[in-house]
Amino acid sequence: MFQPHDQRFKAMMGSVLSPLGQPELERAVHVAPTRIDVAFEPQPGAHAPELGTLARMAQMGPCLLEYYSQTVRLHHVEGCLRKQMEYAHERRVTAERQGDGEPAPPRLWILSLGRPRKVLSRYEARAMEGWPVGFWQTRAVDRAHVVVLRELPQTPETLPLRLLARGRALQQAMEELAELPAEHLLRQRAQPVLVAFQPLIVQDLKRYGDVNALEKAQSLYEEWSRKAETRGEARGLTQGRQDGVRATLIRLAEQRFGPLPEEAQARVEQADLATLEVWTGRLLSASSLDELLR
Repeated sequence: MFQPHDQRFKAMMGSVLSPLGQPELERAVHVAPTRIDVAFEPQPGAHAPELGTLARMAQMGPCLLEYYSQTVRLHHVEGCLRKQMEYAHERRVTAERQGDGEPAPPRLWILSLGRPRKVLSRYEARAMEGWPVGFWQTRAVDRAHVVVLRELPQTPETLPLRLLARGRALQQAMEELAELPAEHLLRQRAQPVLVAFQPLIVQDLKRYGDVNALEKAQSLYEEWSRKAETRGEARGLTQGRQDGVRATLIRLAEQRFGPLPEEAQARVEQADLATLEVWTGRLLSASSLDELLR
């Protein structure tokens, strides 16, 4: 079932991981009719220390990132492990067809909002040595990890991952992001995604009923808009949001469908904010560029 926070996760990963390699959003696994949230292939020699622990994860080799906006359950993990095996098989078949050597087996990173106690017990997980609190390595399955977003310490290294949380944890991470310099890589990559998903994030904070977190998040969005106007990057609050949504839409659409044809590029450039938000909401469910911009 389509989940809006899954969409936010994929959009964030598509933007933030780009400096390190090529993230593929909603990647089809052709051996079976299923999709990986994000399949990531690191680019040799790419470095982005500003991305902290996320960069460390990405640089460990090819991987699958599966996101759960609630606490992951046992049957979810079983599905993730099937994807991991099918993806590994597809990579081997492709390598053989192209005459390449044996490819590195992909790791599985499961990002769970809360601690999945039954999952950790069933798969004999242990805390990962040398990693922040909240990182778990399964003993029963090779190269499979669980990251509990709500348990990550509030450090600069974990900030890219904590931006995938919900409720107060997300609001606090957004405040930390806002304190980074404007030229910081994470802020440049993550802030446009957060602006594009402002309606979802605000609605979610209302659902949590945390009035204080909601007020702080709304205040932060207003501050971002004021700063955009002051820097001359926007012509008002609406135009500032519109520019951010448009830039994010173009970047993620190109990651899914390749370079945009001139006609599609023109349509995106001329679209108003409401249309851009509709297209952004359709981005990860659309199977083609024509379906996205219909």
